[in-house]
Amino acid sequence: MARSRAGRTVPTILRRFAESLQHRIGAERVLLFGSHARGGAAPDSDFDLIIVSRHFEGVSQREREIGLRDIFYDLGGNAPMDLICLTPDEFDRARSGINLVAAVLPETIELLPHPRVKAS
Repeated sequence: MARSRAGRTVPTILRRFAESLQHRIGAERVLLFGSHARGGAAPDSDFDLIIVSRHFEGVSQREREIGLRDIFYDLGGNAPMDLICLTPDEFDRARSGINLVAAVLPETIELLPHPRVKAS
């Protein structure tokens, strides 16, 4: 397990999953939030992730997750996941709104070693 900036332990499988998403769908950011990011996860806790990629442009919200969990399981992951899949523009709008994404951003842990972050 690797440690995040906040000193919280992040399962290696999550970092491998994030890097795989970066290569396969051009993920710009993969953010862990929820109990695993806060350090209070139980053994049966799910992983909560925000995935930002241009790959989702023109794809309905319901279809964006299709196949992503398979990538995680193919890498050896075996936990349930909740995924929020956003385009970069949707993420930029959501981070300044009153919504779940904006609410969890302060607790997120970036899973990519070198996220592609748009300059402000």
